[in-house]
Amino acid sequence: MQKGDALEELIENIAVQLRLSGQGILLKQNVLWVNYGGKVFPKKGAPVDFLGVISGC
Repeated sequence: MQKGDALEELIENIAVQLRLSGQGILLKQNVLWVNYGGKVFPKKGAPVDFLGVISGC
């Protein structure tokens, strides 16, 4: 799991619980991150981080 803000972590944790309970499918992309000047940025050309749950599958 990549570290993000609190809301993103909450949503990802809920999505994982739905997947584990059989009520949804967790979809996400792994994005490469670059440290620069004490901040973290997505690597150039990396897709936007996506997290979603599809229910009823």
